[in-house]
Amino acid sequence: MKRTLTLSDAIKESIYLLSTFDTVGHANYDLLYGKDTGSPEEQKEMVRKEMRLVRAFIRKYARLLTKKQGNSWYRSSKSSGKHQRNKTYEQKEAVKLSKNGSPLTSG
Repeated sequence: MKRTLTLSDAIKESIYLLSTFDTVGHANYDLLYGKDTGSPEEQKEMVRKEMRLVRAFIRKYARLLTKKQGNSWYRSSKSSGKHQRNKTYEQKEAVKLSKNGSPLTSG
């Protein structure tokens, strides 16, 4: 039985996809830096465009996911004072995106 891909799964996969462009030896790294291509400048531009689209997807839907989960998460954790510890992975990534504009920064 196949499991349906959720929004949080899609965001996690997108973040992983972006990380592959910085992994030496990965095919995406080679694409980004124009290895083994006939026209490296055209290839770089195409890959950068794709990366921008993935980042835009992450920013848009991480914020949406945070807004959907934010109010109920805030009310349930307000009395306990555990706001930071109770955040989901996606909420933490959305905060990183809103502060830094990039999901690849460590925080």
